[in-house]
Amino acid sequence: MIRRPPRSTLSSSSAASDVYKRQGINAEYGDDHPSTMGDHVEHTATMNQEARLRKHSPRWADYPGVPVDLLDRFAVDYKGRAADGDAKWSAMLDDDSNAEAIANGLMSALANCGNSTDMAYVVLMMDDLIQDLRSRASLFRGDKLDENIDILLRLLENHAESNAVEADLLNQRLMHLIAVLFYPGLGYGEAVECPHPGLTKFCKICRDRLAYPDTSLRQILHALSALQVLLRHQGIRQDANEQFAFHRHCAQLLNPTSKLLKEHQNNNQLLYQLSFCLWLLSYDPAIAEAIAATDVVHNMLRVMRDVTKEKVLRMCIACFRNLVDKADHNETMIEQGALKQLVVLRNKTWSDEEVVEDLAVVADALAKSVKILSSVDKYRAEVKTGQLDWTPVHKSESFFRENAEKFAPLGKPMIEFDDLILLCNLLRTKVAMQQQELPLSKEDKRTISVICHDLGEFARWHPRGKKILNEDSNVYNDGLGSTKSIIMKLMTENADTEMNKNALTCIHKMMVNNWQFLETRDR
Repeated sequence: MIRRPPRSTLSSSSAASDVYKRQGINAEYGDDHPSTMGDHVEHTATMNQEARLRKHSPRWADYPGVPVDLLDRFAVDYKGRAADGDAKWSAMLDDDSNAEAIANGLMSALANCGNSTDMAYVVLMMDDLIQDLRSRASLFRGDKLDENIDILLRLLENHAESNAVEADLLNQRLMHLIAVLFYPGLGYGEAVECPHPGLTKFCKICRDRLAYPDTSLRQILHALSALQVLLRHQGIRQDANEQFAFHRHCAQLLNPTSKLLKEHQNNNQLLYQLSFCLWLLSYDPAIAEAIAATDVVHNMLRVMRDVTKEKVLRMCIACFRNLVDKADHNETMIEQGALKQLVVLRNKTWSDEEVVEDLAVVADALAKSVKILSSVDKYRAEVKTGQLDWTPVHKSESFFRENAEKFAPLGKPMIEFDDLILLCNLLRTKVAMQQQELPLSKEDKRTISVICHDLGEFARWHPRGKKILNEDSNVYNDGLGSTKSIIMKLMTENADTEMNKNALTCIHKMMVNNWQFLETRDR
């Protein structure tokens, strides 16, 4: 079940439903329709261009086989269309005979059209028609769908690189129109069955635009707009992503090192549409798992820190809701500081109550994961591997605050501190390698740094932690001295900056009684 997209227009909308069942067309499509793309200046320019084009009067007589009188009357009604859209102007189509003749006439004009302005006019009219009343899509589907798709795809291929004034508008509206004919939306017609040769061809066009590094921003936005329509359908989503890996291409474009984002840094519309497509893709469990192999989580968190536009934040949060509890997304989010970011976002005022719900779901899932990732059993298993990394358990202040006494139970002799001995033995093994002048790998050095951090936290939170680490040499009998003396040598007797820093911090925690005060003062 796909929840409706977070509200990004002033259109009224209902509670979440199965693929936006109770939504009006504008509420269903949010900002995916081409006329809403770009910043305010671009949007105004596009609207003005569309308004001028709607006043155009094609010479229908130039195109064989079209009902000239009928199309002339229909064009007159089209000129009376409200600027923000309405369904009244297309009332002629309520007559079935008129509807079939006009639909066939428009497609016949496109098939034989050599005038770029006439072509753009007809495509704009058809897309407006379907946008104003989605049920009109059926006029161009049915038995003639494949034939009509072939005509539209031919136009798209022939005019993709055109320099005509109407080329961008034509390209924009064609992409959206073709996508809607493949899948009009729930309640307006079934999606085409996959695989479908026309759909495969169209998805390849979208993929090529996303993958080619020199594709213009506008062309990419047009492709994303089409995908925002297509990826709502489960069958299309699965088939298209299996063939063209859209999750990977969207992830690459979301990377700040991509050429596109370098040239259009923090472009809200681009970030919104990329996040929207990733949100739709993440409804498929297999795709959500595959997203774990990309840097989507990392880059979405960056977007959420850098961008204030509410519609962008909403889509990132909605995507996170789909990703939690799948693959290792929870751990990645925690490692990348998502919990702190969520605290900031939950303190914001949101106009959409469903965003508040999404934030709560993500925060609760991550909080549960922190407890699991921070369990003593998981910690022990990691230590037994012989290599430690900066996983959430080593970044969580609460872990040693809550579990320090499990490492060294009060009232028991040091020889029975199994988990603490396991950790200290790992430190001694790595230090012994260093003393024997055996090369330490990057992983070994990181492991020593993590152990120093953890022992500092143990000393900080255990009532006898400082004393234990200072008097434990007899437990090991390896000639290396107490754990504290080993860490003191690490401060000065190696050239690794990270190890020095963590060893120094560890000794500070062993020697200072009120570490919390010192930490607050340093901040």
